[in-house]
Parts: sequence; C-alpha cells; structure tokens
Amino acid sequence: MNSKNILSAIAIIIILIGVYFYFKHNQDKYLTVNNYEQCISAGYPILDSYPQTCKTPDNRIFTNPNQQVSTPIETAITTATSSTPTTSTSTDKSNLIKVDNITVSQIVTSPLTIKGQARGTWYFEASFPVELMDGNGKQITMKPAQAQGEWMTTDFVPFTVTLTFSKPTTATGTLILHKDNPSGDPSRDDSLRIPVRF
Repeated sequence: MNSKNILSAIAIIIILIGVYFYFKHNQDKYLTVNNYEQCISAGYPILDSYPQTCKTPDNRIFTNPNQQVSTPIETAITTATSSTPTTSTSTDKSNLIKVDNITVSQIVTSPLTIKGQARGTWYFEASFPVELMDGNGKQITMKPAQAQGEWMTTDFVPFTVTLTFSKPTTATGTLILHKDNPSGDPSRDDSLRIPVRF
C-alpha cells in the first residue's frame, strides 16, 4: 500500500470517528430532554397543536402540562333566572365571556391590554380578576378587569385590563380570566384559560 492510500485510509477513519462522536453527542443531548420545558429550552420546535407539543430530532414528543385537552368538566354557572347554580359540562365559555384580542398560543408582551365582553354575572362590583401564570404554574401578575358599562345585568358588558410584567423564564404560560366569586363557594367558581407564549 503506497503512502497515498494510507493517507486516504487515515482520512476516512478520522471522518468516521468524527461522525460517530457528532451523532453520539447529539444523541446524548436528546436524551437529556425529559419534559416539555427542557424540550423548549433546547430550542426544539413547538408543533402546531393543542395542547402544545414539542418534538426532539429523535421523534420524542412532549406535551405542555399546563394545557388541558378539551374534555368535559363541571363548571358552576349562575343563571339569570335563578340564584341556584346550574351545572354545565362544556369547556366553551363563549356564552359567558369572550376575549376580543388574545388568541390561543399568541405571543404576549408587557404591557398587555386585554379587551372583551363578559356577562354581568361574571363581575362583582364591576370587576373580576385576571391572572397571568408562567409555564410552571407560578403567578406572574394579577389585576382586576374593569367593566366598561353597567354591570348589573345578564347581558354582555365590555371590559378592559392592562397587565404589566417582567418576561418570565418559561416559554409558555396561561392567561386566566376568573369569574368573581365573593361568596367563596367553590361550586360557584369559573374561569376562562387561554394558553399564551412569551
């Protein structure tokens, strides 16, 4: 074997070793990802789905734990004709509260102005709490939304609120519009949850 063939063989061996270590390094990197937040932090893509999912190059998929699949849940809704709460088995809140300018998985920044409409029964003393949570379920900020009209009605009443906050460390979070419940009775609690990104 002449020196040219020897050099070619050495070059091929070096390339193969490099490829081996490259794939081994990336495989080790993939294996360190064990949950949704780690997947996001590693820079892997968020798939266009709900709930949100993140996919690693080795085809493992992690689901955002802070988003719930739309399965029936019981929520207490006080009707206009009765002081006794009735039960709804739908996660659709559009007959109670609507947000006009925030959509699911929208990127939000501070200051964040939220506008919409809610039934008068969603308010108490012309307001209701609006909360912003990070991807770990930690509260970032909370502020009351204010009715922009007469709230003592069963009709929809416009509301607005502006939240100011520091950018959280998580890539995702949840905007929660709570029904005001001065009674403290858990059966009268209700809320609209909107997944967001930062």
